[in-house]
Amino acid sequence: MAAEETEAATEEVEAAAAVVEAVAAVAVVGVVVAAAHLRNLNISNNSINGSIPSSLFNAYELQILDLSNNLISGTLPELVRKLKKLQVLNLSDNAIVTNMPKNLTTLQILRVISLRNNYFFGSLPSGFNSIHILDLSSNLINGSLPPDFGVNNLSYFNVSTEKNKKISQLESYQRITGFMGASLT
Repeated sequence: MAAEETEAATEEVEAAAAVVEAVAAVAVVGVVVAAAHLRNLNISNNSINGSIPSSLFNAYELQILDLSNNLISGTLPELVRKLKKLQVLNLSDNAIVTNMPKNLTTLQILRVISLRNNYFFGSLPSGFNSIHILDLSSNLINGSLPPDFGVNNLSYFNVSTEKNKKISQLESYQRITGFMGASLT
């Protein structure tokens, strides 16, 4: 009988732990999403899955958004344009599948974009005038650099790896520094 009681108690503890874990996860997401004055959100290096909730883009004061190294899928919502104070966007090492977002170029104080190792596809948009660091490596980007790509402030630009198709016209952008993959020439 003691073994049965121990087994039942163990099952109850495990069930309670699962409930506590689920409530904590919901509470964290709720706090993050409800925090309108949040300035820095770094929940990188976890096992967060699913898509980016649209309510996250109600954090109008957000300056740094780091969701890197998770299991996030889906698309990057157009609502990212609402984050007018965003300076750093790091969505690298996830499973986001979407067209290369053109609305990122409308964020005037955005300085760092890392979308590395996802499934962004299509051509590069123009107008990256405020960007200093742009890492688009290990995606499915193709096409040519647009003439008004915006390299005035760019100090690091990476579109390397085998996922990316050849980007031509690179030689006309001599101010770009940092690693440039051999497949780009």
